[in-house]
Amino acid sequence: MNTLIKQPLFWVATAAFLLIGMLAILYLMPPLLQTFQDNRSKLSTLDGQITSKQSYLDQINTLKKSSDTLTSLYASASQSLPTGAQNDLLSLQLEGLTKSLGLNLAITVPFNQASTPTVAPTTTTDTTGTVQAGGAANSTTSPTVTTTGSQTTFTLSGPADFNSLKTLLAALRSFGRWNKVTTIELSQGTGAMTATVTAQVFWKNNKIADFAGDSNLITKARAIFSSLKTYTTAPNAATEGAFGRGDPFAKP
Repeated sequence: MNTLIKQPLFWVATAAFLLIGMLAILYLMPPLLQTFQDNRSKLSTLDGQITSKQSYLDQINTLKKSSDTLTSLYASASQSLPTGAQNDLLSLQLEGLTKSLGLNLAITVPFNQASTPTVAPTTTTDTTGTVQAGGAANSTTSPTVTTTGSQTTFTLSGPADFNSLKTLLAALRSFGRWNKVTTIELSQGTGAMTATVTAQVFWKNNKIADFAGDSNLITKARAIFSSLKTYTTAPNAATEGAFGRGDPFAKP
């Protein structure tokens, strides 16, 4: 070993080996480090995608297990903001609403609803007045807009005292069809007080949207639709209109 150390060629070879090794490390290390960092970044991205897909899958499984609840919530949502005017069903709903409150009100619903959004404004003269419980009331009229398309205007009119009117307005807030009261007219004659409430319901012909993956979908839908009251259900014309038969002329 001592003899080898004393040889100049040994030191030259050792120096050359170390130099080549250092050059190789300096040349190869940056690409290797960059590749390592890229792989770590890709792995982190894949982990995020896997977590997202797993969360999405968990939500889908939750919704699948709650299919009955989803069906019920979808029916409530479709009734609250339907894709068409559905004024025939609206008339039945309003009749059920007024009857449940013990009110005998005339219901006016336009059945000639246009299919394209058009607006035909009719503005009435503004008059100011005050309404007081238990006393006479001045007529209060606001500008009204009768629309066809995405909005349907309906009126409820007839004898109603002040407390009944307040109950009616509260019931409209939880009505199964989303609505906005636009005008309230009160008149006090020699007989009972007469009230006319004008309001609008809305509908939108929209397409079915893709599932957004909201994990609180059912909770939010319940919070929105659980308090709404429908007062009636749409009759099954395929059976009720034919006395339970699909073909009214078929032999029983």
